[in-house]
Amino acid sequence: SGSYCNYCEANGVDREASHQCTVCVPLSPLCDEHAERHPRTRSTRNHRVEKLGDTADHAVGTSAAKPRHCTVHKQEALVTFCVTCKCPLCVQCLGKGHTDHKVRPLHAAWGEQQAQLRQPLAEAEKEFAREDGGGSVQSMQE
Repeated sequence: SGSYCNYCEANGVDREASHQCTVCVPLSPLCDEHAERHPRTRSTRNHRVEKLGDTADHAVGTSAAKPRHCTVHKQEALVTFCVTCKCPLCVQCLGKGHTDHKVRPLHAAWGEQQAQLRQPLAEAEKEFAREDGGGSVQSMQE
């Protein structure tokens, strides 16, 4: 299929992906081993892992499709995030125009973004609880 596990590729190993995480954006290709570990890891325990081909490319919470493959090199999986340009990259794009840029494995950059988004929500929860005597933003949304 040409799709390799994001975690393995970040460590220099080309292992064929058999699953994907439907929460990671773009959808994260995973090998059998990482598909088993992904929902057991603290930061991704609420993620949903499915066999490749069982899920349409989509981002949870949006109706817009999100590519998991490079828009330039259609067969290449996005595996790296260019911090300088703020964009996901395939291996071929990484070697063309991003060689002197700061890059991170895509799954690591995504995890950092999630953490940055959670912090303001947690602060809002605390403030709301103080003002409302113990309620939560989550309970308001339900």
